[in-house]
Amino acid sequence: MPLSDESSALLPELRRHRLFERLGDADLAALLALAEASRPGREQVLFRQGDPCTGFFVVLDGIVRLYKCAADGREHVVEVIRKGQTFAEAAVFAGTPFPVYAEPLEASHLLFFPKAPFLHYLEERPHCLFGMIASLSVRMHQLVMKLESLTLRDAAGRLAGYLAGMEGSGGDGRLDIPRRTLAAQLGLTPETLSRTLSTLQAHGLISVDGRDFVVTDREALSALSRGESQLG
Repeated sequence: MPLSDESSALLPELRRHRLFERLGDADLAALLALAEASRPGREQVLFRQGDPCTGFFVVLDGIVRLYKCAADGREHVVEVIRKGQTFAEAAVFAGTPFPVYAEPLEASHLLFFPKAPFLHYLEERPHCLFGMIASLSVRMHQLVMKLESLTLRDAAGRLAGYLAGMEGSGGDGRLDIPRRTLAAQLGLTPETLSRTLSTLQAHGLISVDGRDFVVTDREALSALSRGESQLG
């Protein structure tokens, strides 16, 4: 769905997305003119692993999970993309097929940037390209940190790190994704996730009620997330 009157209203929104934060207003407006609005429903597959890459997406509202499927059918959540983030841009720059599946966890509002006109625009304006490369480098560093977390921390440390990041300013938080999705993102089974939540609660670090949680010992939770302590 092409954008029309809402384009000017979307400019401030686009600037908040990491990929575009280094660009000027004129470049943002020109890029926005290339975009198409998309409002996929819950669990509507946006693309599949191995499909030719046709462009990338910006999340204006909603949540999208990126996942891979193993030969035995098991799914591994690579990343959960929320408002203020982009996805599939690396495949656009690399000229590779989509490396994952993409599926909204709820009805979402997205912008789609078609590959060919987007790359043509950047070819004519290399200063935009350099700004985006810098932003992609930051994201790559974050993914490396996530991999380190998954490989070096135990289940309690991984979950503590996630909850510490989700924590609100008042110490309250809400899991905005299903527990099975969170378990896959952290490299855990749903059963292990449930046991670990119970363990954190039993040790007085959090209080859990469904998807809602309250951090009751912020210092201990942070230390656990950094690998500076372990639960006995």
